[in-house]
This record gives sequence, structure tokens and C-alpha cells, in this order.
Amino acid sequence: MCEVRPITTATLLFGILCVSHLQGVAGQDRPEKVYRIGGEVSAPELKHEVKPEYSEEARLSKYQGIAVLWIIVQQNGTVGDARVARSLGLGLDEKALEAVKQWRFKPAEKGGRPVAVTMAVEVLFKLCDPIDFKSTKRSAEQGDASAQLGLGLMYETGCGPLQDLKAAMVWYQKAASQQNRDAKYSLGNMYENGEGVAADDVEAYMWYSLAANDGLSLAKSAQSRVSSRMTPTQIAQAEALARQWTASGSRR
Repeated sequence: MCEVRPITTATLLFGILCVSHLQGVAGQDRPEKVYRIGGEVSAPELKHEVKPEYSEEARLSKYQGIAVLWIIVQQNGTVGDARVARSLGLGLDEKALEAVKQWRFKPAEKGGRPVAVTMAVEVLFKLCDPIDFKSTKRSAEQGDASAQLGLGLMYETGCGPLQDLKAAMVWYQKAASQQNRDAKYSLGNMYENGEGVAADDVEAYMWYSLAANDGLSLAKSAQSRVSSRMTPTQIAQAEALARQWTASGSRR
């Protein structure tokens, strides 16, 4: 509300600004009334879905799951406010919100007129789709580093083919030889956890070091974790192997 004061040059200017502000507010559209689905209010129909991207941390951690969001679908079918109702973490909640904000709906209706409604939606995060196995394998065999990484992931998680950790190692190594930092990290992870190979902190440190040198921040923390249980001699050995690999593009 505008306060009434004696008129001076300063307060006259303030008064002009205040009236202008109120006129601007009066001209704004009022917020839409938001309904709940049910009874006379129909549910909106999804017309355009954008798949969420994986966060780097979640992808490298092999993390999958479903995030649940509460959203408002507006009268024009776009998504207004959105918030997380069930969190996944590892950066996936933010990725879910980014994707859902791009969804488009046939609006809900009440009495034949479009209305805004609130509703819950599920956003699925899964590392791969089994139906993609053949095409991924074909691209990997043709030398595509991203496909080689993806095929390694499929073999590691059993998505498409049966789980085969040794095959996963082979394809991760092929991708790593093409300087794919995610493949280097995955090799470090397999050596650290003894998946498909005997657990070996020297090998794990070497691969994490290579990925960290490529700018992968998650690899730096993994390298630090492994080094905490290694002797200075083992660390020196791992660093020598990393330098040799960098110089030749392959370790041996």
C-alpha cells in the first residue's frame, strides 16, 4: 500500500512510481486455480516425454531407480511447479526435474474446459535397455568407444546378455585404449572390488589415476580411497604403470 506523505519533489516521484507499480500488478494474470484429479476433473494425457539424462556420478556408480515428483500441469499443458517427492540422490533428482519440465500434456479438463492440476509422476532411471544390445555390440565391434563402454556396462550388469564380468573387462579396456575416461574409472572399480578379476589395489589405483588425469572428479576421490590402504611402494608402482600406459596408450 502507498503511504500518504506531504508532497515534495521526492515524494511526488515516489508516488508516480508507486502508481505505476500498482498498475503493473493489476495487469498481471491471476494465478491459475490448481485442482486435484478426480470427480469432474480429468487426468492430463502425456503427449511429449523427454527421457532424463544420467548424472555422471550415478552412471559410474551403476545406480538405477525411480524418482517421484509432484508437478503442476498447467492449462496450456506445460509443467509449472515441480518438486521431488521421493529422492534418488547422486544428482538424479535434478536430472529428473530438468526432464519433466520439458514434458508436454493434453491438459486436464473440468466441465469441458482446460484446468491446472497437481499430480505425481515417476521418472525411471535405468542404465541400459536390453533391446539395444545388438546395435550397441555392432557399433562397439566397429570401434565406437562410447558403444564399447556401453557394451561393457551391459555385460557387467547383465542388461541384454547374461552377466559376463570378463567380457565387461575386455570392452572397458577397448574403450579405455581410446581414452574414454569412464571406461578407465570402470576398470578401476572392477579391480578395487574384485569383479571379474582378483582384487588389486595397484591396478585399481592406476586406472583411477588415469581417469582422474582426464578430469573425472569422481575418480580422484576413488584414487584417494584406495591409496589410504596402500604402501608407498605400491603407490609408486601404480603411478609408474599409469605413466607407462599414458606414454604407450596401453600398459604392457
